[in-house]
Amino acid sequence: QNLWAVAPYGQATLEILRDTNLTLGVRYNYEHISHQGTRVESPLGNVLVPAIPGQDSYSNLSWRASLDHQWTPDIMTYISADRSFKSGGYNLAAAPGTSLPPFLPEQLTAYEAGLKSEWFDHRLRLNLAYYHYQYVNIQVQSSVPAGTLTYNGPSAHFDGVDMDFEAALFNGFKLSGGLNYVEGRYGTFPK
Repeated sequence: QNLWAVAPYGQATLEILRDTNLTLGVRYNYEHISHQGTRVESPLGNVLVPAIPGQDSYSNLSWRASLDHQWTPDIMTYISADRSFKSGGYNLAAAPGTSLPPFLPEQLTAYEAGLKSEWFDHRLRLNLAYYHYQYVNIQVQSSVPAGTLTYNGPSAHFDGVDMDFEAALFNGFKLSGGLNYVEGRYGTFPK
């Protein structure tokens, strides 16, 4: 499997009000992907055999927008929205002389709001975030005798809350941890 890709991008941050920053970014992806063979399990192990060659091209415009406000030197809140892209590709686990259909690129739109803070003279760092993820063509993997098969589900939505902390309890001893709660909903997957 061969991949040729180019992805120019740019991002800028501007202070729009005192202690309030707006960040905007954009990225353009262009990818050309092709394959020449198929991995097949045999008594000799995994071997590469000729397959029906295939090629595809994908393009995507990703973006980012975020707004943050520094309430004090130790407390900052933010909101953000991002669109990202994960490459498509080919499943190489197929019978000799055949080709499995490609899997499409995955697209994620993510929304997040959160707090980043430090307390007690920087001895406690506490970060909190709520996020909502929306996937289109979500890529899912399953095991088959010749390897791993990737396929697309139509959609998925995830909502979650994330918390992490680090506490300096005394000199040379830090305690850190985190909690994450996620609830997901999937569209209909192929059988």
